[in-house]
Amino acid sequence: MYFFLLASLLILLRFGFPLLKIRLCDSYIQDCYSTLDRDKYRILTNYSILLPDHPKKLVHVDLVLSLYGIFIIKRSPLKSTRVLYGDEQGEQWSTGKTLPNPILQLKPGVKHIKAVIGDLLPDTAIPYYPIVLLYPKLKGIQLMRPKDSKIQILYPKTLVATITAYQSQNELLTEEELAMLVKTLQASAH
Repeated sequence: MYFFLLASLLILLRFGFPLLKIRLCDSYIQDCYSTLDRDKYRILTNYSILLPDHPKKLVHVDLVLSLYGIFIIKRSPLKSTRVLYGDEQGEQWSTGKTLPNPILQLKPGVKHIKAVIGDLLPDTAIPYYPIVLLYPKLKGIQLMRPKDSKIQILYPKTLVATITAYQSQNELLTEEELAMLVKTLQASAH
């Protein structure tokens, strides 16, 4: 009896613990979003974008629409906490197991959001901030990246501080424009 319980516990720790960490991080990210000022930020989680090159493939991102710019966040939950190796332009990254490059998954999403918003507010220079959110925390990250890369790679713990750091800039949108963006993006989601 004890052997069965011990074996079950070991299996759960080995295979269930990474999934538990991912679920806890997802919950933590939702809590982070809820701390943002609702007058200045609107959140669209799990926003689905149909890839133009692959008509049956969707990319899911979180959008933080703000008076200061648009944050396009690709969540990348990892089942390993080992060192992450990869190249920003490479198809695959590795933590011992290969995974699709989240930066390459994020780029079509950024392009789609820019197109939708550009059609709606063509005269407004809205900055876009693409972010890859890795979790749980890794032992290290070794990525080859161009120096001019605009994509930020963050852990959930630094997400709100990164987003709110842009509040020091002038407001680029009105609350009415922000509400209009939310409505338009919700209508264009797949």
